[in-house]
Amino acid sequence: ACTGYFGLLAARAAPAAEIVCFEPHLANFARLELNLALNDARNVRAMRAAVARADDVAALRVYSQNDVLTPGAVLPDEGRPLIRSEDVKTVSIDSFLMAQGKAPPGLVRIDVDTNAVEIIAGMAQTLAAASPDLLIGMRDAGRAQQLEHELSQHGYRFYAIDEDNGSIVAA
Repeated sequence: ACTGYFGLLAARAAPAAEIVCFEPHLANFARLELNLALNDARNVRAMRAAVARADDVAALRVYSQNDVLTPGAVLPDEGRPLIRSEDVKTVSIDSFLMAQGKAPPGLVRIDVDTNAVEIIAGMAQTLAAASPDLLIGMRDAGRAQQLEHELSQHGYRFYAIDEDNGSIVAA
């Protein structure tokens, strides 16, 4: 969720929807909560956790020196020098929905290039039960191929948006 930009957009676009934003990085989570409160986003719930394959605790590796708006915090070890590490709760979409007694979502937005395949693996039941629309931000072509393989196992087709001209490209 980072600091809640897309969560706030969703809250305005669908005021009757229940929106859940997951953000593991402590500074970004604090800004997320502040932004939700300042914008009176009552239909958005912030969760301090990383979405993953399974419920657990993992090291969030922080590579950036920025305290807020850092894209430099990931779960997988990328072999870069760390600034610090934070232990964070991980949760799968399937277990979260089951624990909360929630119906499967109609739309899931994923924007964690390094962990998208793990997130999809942790929502296999949700994909089978509801086939929600997925909006996934990817920047790495190799990871996009892994993601396409994982999604095809659940009957999904994968498309990319060419950022140069806005066209949709079948992967």
